[in-house]
Amino acid sequence: MINSENEKELVIARDFAAPRELVWRVWNEPAHIEKWFGPKGFRTKVRSMDFRKGGKWEYVMIGPDGLEYPFGGIYLEVDPIERVVSTDDFGEEFQERSPEMSMPKIISVTTLFEDRGEATRIVIKTIHASAEDKKKHEEMGVEEGWASSFEKIDVYLTELKG
Repeated sequence: MINSENEKELVIARDFAAPRELVWRVWNEPAHIEKWFGPKGFRTKVRSMDFRKGGKWEYVMIGPDGLEYPFGGIYLEVDPIERVVSTDDFGEEFQERSPEMSMPKIISVTTLFEDRGEATRIVIKTIHASAEDKKKHEEMGVEEGWASSFEKIDVYLTELKG
């Protein structure tokens, strides 16, 4: 995680040993997303994905115990191979599955895809409604969750480059 001076913002970055066009596709196409998204031990199903400005998306993470954790949002901006901005809402159903967690409200997520020659840097900037919501998100394990997903995407990218 990269420290942000903004009390409402979380910033996470990671470099991947793959060209930006491939990382973009793996990050934004449903068949690829289902191969890597979510922490270790979880599977993800893309219920819907209207990948355009104003389009809605919904994923379901499925835990090792079979419980489903749906969440979704709306695409606010799609700038191919450069950035995606969307809302991210854990919703009531997610909260029902995790009553022990205090969930943040709808957040804004900007994902940047930076060309590093043979590599790509992804920078995820998450803006919360309040510093308290940022803390809730951190306590949910957002940093560990992304680290686990990044490990999975590394393996998947290696398989694709074969």
